[in-house]
Amino acid sequence: MDTVETIYLNIAGFNIQINFKSIEWEFAYRIKKNEINKYWKGFIISRPKKTDYTINFVGENHIKTINKIKERTQYILFYKKNSNKILTVNYLISIFHFQILLRQVVNDLLSQHNGFILHASSNLVNNYATIFLAPSGGGKSTIMKLLSKKYQPLADDTVFIRKEFNKYYLYQTPFIEKESWIIKNNNKYLLNKIYLLNKSSKYLITKIVDNETKIDKIFQQFWTDKNSYSKQTRTIIRLILNNNFYNIFFGVNSDKLITLLNKYD
Repeated sequence: MDTVETIYLNIAGFNIQINFKSIEWEFAYRIKKNEINKYWKGFIISRPKKTDYTINFVGENHIKTINKIKERTQYILFYKKNSNKILTVNYLISIFHFQILLRQVVNDLLSQHNGFILHASSNLVNNYATIFLAPSGGGKSTIMKLLSKKYQPLADDTVFIRKEFNKYYLYQTPFIEKESWIIKNNNKYLLNKIYLLNKSSKYLITKIVDNETKIDKIFQQFWTDKNSYSKQTRTIIRLILNNNFYNIFFGVNSDKLITLLNKYD
C-alpha cells in the first residue's frame, strides 16, 4: 500500500511519523490531513533524522466490528498495534479518537523516558513553567486565566513532564481542551514550582514540607495505564523529592494574585 503523504509531529520531545496510505475515497484522506494540520499545527515539523513512533492511516472496505447482542452494543476496531513502535488506524476515526490515540502513544514513550502525564494547568512565570494542581472544579483553569493577564498560559488541563539530564521540563500537550485559545507548540519549559490550589478570600502562599501530602495530591492528578504505572511512579517520586511544592490561597482578583506570585518568586 503506497504512502500518499507523510506528516511529522514533535510532541514532548518525541518524533511521531504519520503516514497517509492510498485510499479509494480520497476525500477521507484529505479530511484527516486537514484536521491534523489545523489542530496540531504547532507540533508539525520537517522530516527529522529519526522517528520514535509511526502511525499509518489506512482505508479498509470493511470496518471490523464486535457485536454484544445481550448488551445491544457494537464496538468498532479502533487501531491495531503492528509492533511496539508502529500502529495502524482507519481514516474514519474522529479527531477525538485521534487525540486518545496520541495520548496513548505519547504515554508509552514517556514511560520509557522518565516522563508522565499530569492533570494540571500551567503558566510561564519569569521564564519558568509553574504548575497548578487541583481536582476537577478546583480552580486550575481559573488561576491560569487570572495569571494570563501577565504570564503566558501553557495549559488549562493537561501537561507532559519529563526528567532530562537531572532537570524536569514541562511540555505542552496537543490535546484539544476547554480553553482552546491557548497557543501551543513543541517547546520545552524548565519546571520551577508546583502549587496546590485553595480557593479563598485571602491571598497567601505556604511551603509544603510533608512528602505524604505531596504524594497524595500529585497521584490524584496522575494519568497512566497499568503497563506504564510502575515506571512512571518512580519518576514522580523523584520529582516530589527534588522539587518545591506550595499551597496557594487565592480569589478572583487578578492583580492581587499576580502581586502575590511576584512577591514569592
